[in-house]
Amino acid sequence: MVSQVNRSVLPVLLIPLFLLCFGGFWCFVTLLLSRLGGWARLAERFPGPEQPEGKRFRSQSGRLGMVNYNRCLTIYVSKAGLYLSMTPIFRVGHRPMLIPWKEIHDVETQKILWAEFVSFQIGSPPITKLRLSKPMFDEARPLLE
Repeated sequence: MVSQVNRSVLPVLLIPLFLLCFGGFWCFVTLLLSRLGGWARLAERFPGPEQPEGKRFRSQSGRLGMVNYNRCLTIYVSKAGLYLSMTPIFRVGHRPMLIPWKEIHDVETQKILWAEFVSFQIGSPPITKLRLSKPMFDEARPLLE
């Protein structure tokens, strides 16, 4: 009788335990990625308290340092600078940031297979390198110059 009660309680205990462990692991990985790519340092130096006025690009991809962000970036091109935020599910450790145009240096165009990208250093001295799609970044070029 006791073993039957224990077997029926086991799934009830395992489901919350799994969800807790998975959630903790998810938060750990997103925090680690924000540190590895430089997002945490950029967000600390260039906090983005609110979304600026400007053209919005949703579900964008980019590479910050050595971390790829595939279709999870929201980018605003505004007079104030380049605003980046993450999709809510990946936001742990990724606070929104607003990078002023004067902090973007060494802009280079790259072609990888059939796609064109723009890479640039952020900060002086450089904090990290950001790569975005060329068509999206071309919207920002008039503000950069």
